[in-house]
Amino acid sequence: MTKPLGLAIVGVGWAGSRHAEAIAELSAVAGSIEISCFIDNDPAHLQETASKFEVQTTYTTLAAALDDPNVDAVDIATPHALHELMTIQAVEAGKHVIVEKPMAMNVDEATRMIRAAESNGVRLYVAANQSYEPYIEFLRQVIETGSPIGSITTASVAAGFRPPKVDMAIRVAVSGSPNRKWAGQDHGCSTEFTP
Repeated sequence: MTKPLGLAIVGVGWAGSRHAEAIAELSAVAGSIEISCFIDNDPAHLQETASKFEVQTTYTTLAAALDDPNVDAVDIATPHALHELMTIQAVEAGKHVIVEKPMAMNVDEATRMIRAAESNGVRLYVAANQSYEPYIEFLRQVIETGSPIGSITTASVAAGFRPPKVDMAIRVAVSGSPNRKWAGQDHGCSTEFTP
């Protein structure tokens, strides 16, 4: 059997913990990936989270983890302003990287991240975990075909755990009808039209 990919998770707050849950599930099913270590600058929270996920190795700096031979890839789930710095640091150490969205603070940062990964021969992936959700598939269909609501001129989506009892809300402005709007909740579709 091949050695599982060793993943270091940087930032074990809300997003990093969700990543750890997903990796634990994937590891139990496929066995091709495992969490090598957790990295966080809050030692008490780091130890608490490591204990919860039964992760034996922890570091308070990314630099220390990059020297660990059990780390093949780095999962960056830190504040957005740190994504570029940490990604470049990891890829220059020869580690593959998955970075939480948004990838970077601007296009220039993202470009530097991509170039660094390419020049170091490693892979860089952005955790675009919503790409295949039903509401995204629906929006993709609407954008491509205009069906069932017409040609979209603008759209905004609020999704996630923050809005209480609402998993998703979408507002769409439709060409030729400035007061028409569509909204969906809980990954379902409900339509409301304003005269």
